[in-house]
Amino acid sequence: MSGMPSAEVFQVIVDRIDSGVYALDLEGKITYWNYGAEKISGFLSQEVLGRACRDSILVEYDDHNPVICVHHCPLEGVRHGARQEVVTYLRHRSGHVVPVRLWTMALKNRAGDIVGAVKVFSEKIAVPEFRDEKSRAAVEDLDAETGVPSRVSTEAFLREQVEACATQGAVCGIIAIRLASFEDFRHAHGMEAGSAIIREVARTLKDMVRRSDMVGRWSSDGFLGILPGCGIEPLGRVAARMKTVASRVAIPWWGDRLSLNVSAKITMIERGDTLEAMEERLRAAEEEPAQAAKSTGA
Repeated sequence: MSGMPSAEVFQVIVDRIDSGVYALDLEGKITYWNYGAEKISGFLSQEVLGRACRDSILVEYDDHNPVICVHHCPLEGVRHGARQEVVTYLRHRSGHVVPVRLWTMALKNRAGDIVGAVKVFSEKIAVPEFRDEKSRAAVEDLDAETGVPSRVSTEAFLREQVEACATQGAVCGIIAIRLASFEDFRHAHGMEAGSAIIREVARTLKDMVRRSDMVGRWSSDGFLGILPGCGIEPLGRVAARMKTVASRVAIPWWGDRLSLNVSAKITMIERGDTLEAMEERLRAAEEEPAQAAKSTGA
């Protein structure tokens, strides 16, 4: 049809858009990888073209089936022409897990036969947004190792929520997140590997909360999620998702991928709580995984 852009023009446009676009053949091998896919995933096209999507290049996750690329290949649906859309997670080249909205569509030839699939994904980014200038200023103090709010900033935001509960009857949920056997990991693989994995876990966690929430550094091996307005039931669901997804963080290390299990304990700020009482409960929550490991001989 006259006036229609050529295939080459379409490819130039797709090559340059910020959304990730990649194509798979019927064997699951990657045949196309655009700039947006490079930007979001960290993988360059020359690293992935011709390789299978199952080769630990780009592992997809959802809440119910942590590795759908292994247990249920996304190509299965498009073999029957179905278009699929999910909110899921992709593991970045550096190891952290990125929340994305992913569309999968059938790729057809001129005869209408399905010859593969096209996947389009866009990054879902959550940016902390605080209620007043005091809290906003506090978050400027970031933890040097992980890039999330420091212990000082996290404690200041926690104090604000304790005061809101006491004076306004506000509700706030707390999630204590800890990397299991972190000191043993650093001893086995070195300080650099320890810094790398805790940084990638932090990058993963901070994108899993709302704009009004905070995930900050709380200890050498742990973080605190502070979720204003979150009741106990949704808090439990968020904590379970954090535990599952953050445990899938895997950093590339000397030809291997290293990971750690993550624990997540929840509590609510209660009316009459003080910051000191909250910190004591959180210390107890942090100690539980270590005590359980000792009792089992782990």
